Amino acid sequence: MGRMGDGYWLDPKTNQHWKVTTHDAWILNAENARIVGISASEHDRLMTLNPVRDVDAIRLAGVKVGLVRIRSYHDRISVQFAAPGTHINQVLRSVFSLLDRIEAYKDTPIDIDNLETGESQRICLRELGLSLENVR
Repeated sequence: MGRMGDGYWLDPKTNQHWKVTTHDAWILNAENARIVGISASEHDRLMTLNPVRDVDAIRLAGVKVGLVRIRSYHDRISVQFAAPGTHINQVLRSVFSLLDRIEAYKDTPIDIDNLETGESQRICLRELGLSLENVR
């Protein structure tokens, strides 16, 4: 795995995004968790987890409330979300909108993982944009 670059949480419903140092630390911040719709009881549960051992469970809490986790590894971009088939197009349009504004990402392979359906795909940004144009 390449070294980590920029990371983002993206809300595909609003197209709002937040640049993060680490996705888990951002979610553990009570105000951030509240803003994205993580309940107080769920946030309390997350705070009891081991931030090293349970890092994936903490990140998954953000994905479960509908956020998209994006991380650049310089040689690839990882995109993770959990969406039913009826919402995938909206999520991918939001991801494309964010990534298309970052010149460094134009030719970087994107690994897209839908944790709800189990589907994965590697695609470049241009191909993603073209595929979205063909789906209305």
